[in-house]
Amino acid sequence: MPTRERLAADLSIFVCSPPPAFRRRGNASRALILILGLAGVALTALALLMPVTWQALDPAVLERSARGTPSFAETAAQWETAGKPGTAALFRRAMDQLNGGQPAQPPPAGETGDDPARAWGGDDPFLTRIFPDGPPRARDLRPHPPVIPLFVPPEARRQLGDFMRHTRHTGAQTILANRSVDHAERFMPTGSASGQPLEATLYLTALLLQGNHFSPQMAERLRALAAEANENNRLGTGLETLYLDLFALGVRLSWQALADLLPLLETPEELRRVAHLAQLMEDDWPLFYAAAIWTRAPGELSTFLVGHGQSGVDDLKEAMRHGQGAVTTLARGGKPVRAPDWRSGLPFAPPLTDLVWQSAEVASALKIALLFGGMLAVFLAFNLFFQTLPSPAPDRPIGLTLLQSMLIAAAFSVVALILSEPFAFDEGRTSEYRMETPFTLAPSAAAVPLEETTSFPMDQITLTALAIFFILQLIIYLICWIKIFEIRRQPVGSNLKLKLLENEENLFDAGLYVGLGGTVVALILLAVGFIEDAALMAAYASTLFGIVFVAFFKICHLRPFRRRLIIDNQSRGF
Repeated sequence: MPTRERLAADLSIFVCSPPPAFRRRGNASRALILILGLAGVALTALALLMPVTWQALDPAVLERSARGTPSFAETAAQWETAGKPGTAALFRRAMDQLNGGQPAQPPPAGETGDDPARAWGGDDPFLTRIFPDGPPRARDLRPHPPVIPLFVPPEARRQLGDFMRHTRHTGAQTILANRSVDHAERFMPTGSASGQPLEATLYLTALLLQGNHFSPQMAERLRALAAEANENNRLGTGLETLYLDLFALGVRLSWQALADLLPLLETPEELRRVAHLAQLMEDDWPLFYAAAIWTRAPGELSTFLVGHGQSGVDDLKEAMRHGQGAVTTLARGGKPVRAPDWRSGLPFAPPLTDLVWQSAEVASALKIALLFGGMLAVFLAFNLFFQTLPSPAPDRPIGLTLLQSMLIAAAFSVVALILSEPFAFDEGRTSEYRMETPFTLAPSAAAVPLEETTSFPMDQITLTALAIFFILQLIIYLICWIKIFEIRRQPVGSNLKLKLLENEENLFDAGLYVGLGGTVVALILLAVGFIEDAALMAAYASTLFGIVFVAFFKICHLRPFRRRLIIDNQSRGF
């Protein structure tokens, strides 16, 4: 019989017949097992090499996302000729940061002239009418200075008040009416000796609102909160927070740079995060600003940086060096850029990278399917190999062989997925840019002491160890359950089944051995400094999982089955 026909016959025997028929086949049966094993190894390797994880964005996918999109250097050059030198200056500073702090090109000569627009970062019709000769004291400042310091001097606020007195914009009128509000918590009221910051912020907000520089959602929110403050004679926490965020941006951005950013912020929460980053990022702030304008996604980008801190800034730099598409993918994905250490530097087939880039969800589902299919083929080949060997033991039904292989393959697939995550054994870190209580410009109320609470740290290593110990115990539990099911189906008497159960006692106690072994290994790793004190919980949980699983198995499965066999023995007179 030709080899191909013989393999087909062996496959039909495996599917339709019990293992004894399969066992009687010769070399062709072993060839089929070899094919199953090699196919399983290939599928498993393909799944593990697929550049998709749940915790991180693979660098290969980031590079693929930038293909065909503008580079940052091209975009920065466009801003130089866009008639907005204030925004262009921030792009130029971001370019310097990407070049390691070295200036990419000298600033344009026009930035040192006497043009009034030099103070605003670009031409604006309202500001030109209010300050025809430029803002007071602007000549003593650097080009494109922050806008709030230009509005604070008394003569500047007087000119702003004279102009805004005649505005017909209802929203701007509502904002300006907040100057008469007497009660505030973080700002000092405008009528006090220290009210200049609030008054300058109110003028800034009214001008931005009049020039349609807010998104529609933000403009409506501002109008509603300002009207409520005028009615209650109190600014309120929500409105004060908005004013504080605008103040924080106004002391760092020129007028034109601020006007280019605000339309992209759709909610107060996004404004809060961006202002928070402006206060903390220092030298890296131009990078965030340029990336936010470039991708028009400051909300998503700020969420990413607030969650990941300085490591997120490093990922942002890497994405900006690739191109616009990479920054957009990073912002929308919200995941740090990293590949597992064992997979770093390995080449990927373009179809795999393209699939992950087009749909990470589909790629993740395919990875799970390939991994499970590969593991199933490997364990099925392993089981069938031992069934081809001569053995006096009763034959196991093919259904049990398939069920056992599926359960073990599923458990090992979960363990492999956990171990393939790039941050599986990284300690949990706190972001340097985490959100804090907003700063205040007014004396705060007496601080209320916080009660001390006891917390139990749960870092990434602890969670990973807990998951692995739990899955190992689940695997052992399923193996023991299948063993009982196999003994129950054996065509032998109750007395022999009792002896078979007694012979498997060590297997039934394997959960305890594995649990104790996991605890010992975890304590050794703790002693050598590989894991921190927080992983003690995982060490003790290993033994606890073993006790719980073994107790549940023996009480709910082994004891009732043994009791039934003993009763059957007594009824037969043994």
